[in-house]
Amino acid sequence: MVKYKETHPHLVYEEGSIEEIEMIEEEIIRHILKWEKPEGKEFYKTPHGQYVFSSFQPMRKHSDAMYLFSKFNHIELEKEDNKYYACIYTSESDESGELIFFVESTKIETAISLAAYESIKYYKK
Repeated sequence: MVKYKETHPHLVYEEGSIEEIEMIEEEIIRHILKWEKPEGKEFYKTPHGQYVFSSFQPMRKHSDAMYLFSKFNHIELEKEDNKYYACIYTSESDESGELIFFVESTKIETAISLAAYESIKYYKK
């Protein structure tokens, strides 16, 4: 569970602990990228059978965040002052309207990663 500074009208994040960041990254790897880590191994295996030997840290590495960004069809990024906003649209609706995962952060990597993390519940279906 991620701790947000505010939750309305959108999620506002302030830097968390390293454990929280690692948990978010691991959830993204498992549920969005669908990479598997064989027990006792230091690498991941992709759904296409490729091996990934480096660490994937979208909350900390710009290139990894951009790779994650490329995995979504309906994602928007904005910057205003020193804040970044990432918004993922699912194109589906619930009783309150279109499902949207909208996060604000001071780092673009964090905004992308947290919007992706919040959408995991939807994409797990």
